[in-house]
Amino acid sequence: MHGRGQLAFWKDPGFARPAGWRQGYHSYGAISCRKTARMTSSGLQSSRASSIHELARRFIFPLLVFSAARRGNVASRSERLRVANRLVEDVERLYNIGHVTNARVLPNNPNVFPLTTEDGSEFYLKLKSQGPDRVDFEHELLDHLSGQGIPVAPALETKKGKKIFRVRFGGPFALYPALPGKRLTSWRPAHLELYGRFLARLHEAMKTYSGARKKVVRSNILKSADEAAVIMLDRVRTPVMDLDRSLIRAVRREIARKFTRSAYRRLPKQLIHRDYHPWNIKLSGSAVVGMLDFEFAVREFRLFDLCYIGGAILSDDFTHAKKWAERFEVIARAFEETAPLTSLERSLMRATFLIIGILYVQFLLRQRNIQSALHTQSVLRWLYEECDAFE
Repeated sequence: MHGRGQLAFWKDPGFARPAGWRQGYHSYGAISCRKTARMTSSGLQSSRASSIHELARRFIFPLLVFSAARRGNVASRSERLRVANRLVEDVERLYNIGHVTNARVLPNNPNVFPLTTEDGSEFYLKLKSQGPDRVDFEHELLDHLSGQGIPVAPALETKKGKKIFRVRFGGPFALYPALPGKRLTSWRPAHLELYGRFLARLHEAMKTYSGARKKVVRSNILKSADEAAVIMLDRVRTPVMDLDRSLIRAVRREIARKFTRSAYRRLPKQLIHRDYHPWNIKLSGSAVVGMLDFEFAVREFRLFDLCYIGGAILSDDFTHAKKWAERFEVIARAFEETAPLTSLERSLMRATFLIIGILYVQFLLRQRNIQSALHTQSVLRWLYEECDAFE
């Protein structure tokens, strides 16, 4: 039986509404209060208990789930499905997208809910945990990139012309159309070249962004990496027994030796994606048809993006680490067809990989993903002790 006003919980991958089902809305206003006043004392107590339970279900419980998500404590799948059930009502009310028939949860991201409507259209509902200026900047940037011909998905506007919305238990949320294509973890030379060429094209388009909120995206990745190392070296703040603190200490010294203030200041800087890796790139045939996740875009040294995708490929296929330098060179050469690297950038490649490794180990530890953090630590050790391809 499916209660009125609720979605049916189906088996994997999510839940769906039965065909022909229509949304019903409950009323908790003055009419409900007048009905309660006419009840007997026992009925009144029962009604109050029911109202408290309903209040917890609709507002307090979702708030706790999203508070846990922001702290990195991933709620259970069934809990997030219940939150999605509540959010779908708001999406249908606020957007002109029709009737939502299916909603899912992503196992590795508690803040994203894929939705499907009656006509088969797909969307992604996202909790935007950054500040309002940051969210506005991201949406401005997506609009700019779309105008430059970059395949991105700008946020949809509500019926009132707004790109974000809030509900009583939290927010803000934004709704994005799904992009075509597939994510591929293919290291074939043709795909590697595609990653490099598209990054150069993306950087060129991001250079021309001149929005009023550009000032909110300044960053210092070098400082962030040093702070991450300090946190990991503190046994109280990072009580992980298998963390190799001698490695973290040595890598920190190596980064400081290579990245002098003068070198960092002279590196070419611009607006970068900051999360450029194959799982954020959607391909169709021999073309990039979608670029995702601009939440971390900042003004930084452009080499970071190029090394970031290289580090992602190394981590994903670490069993073939000996082939990695050759694969990365394919990406770098394709990038340099339109955006040649400076000699300084070439000399700082290995140190940039070390920075990315430090940042990612600490990020995974903060997410309490110890197994992945220790895997990334192994990659970091290999880069520091064995890899001499970029010296």
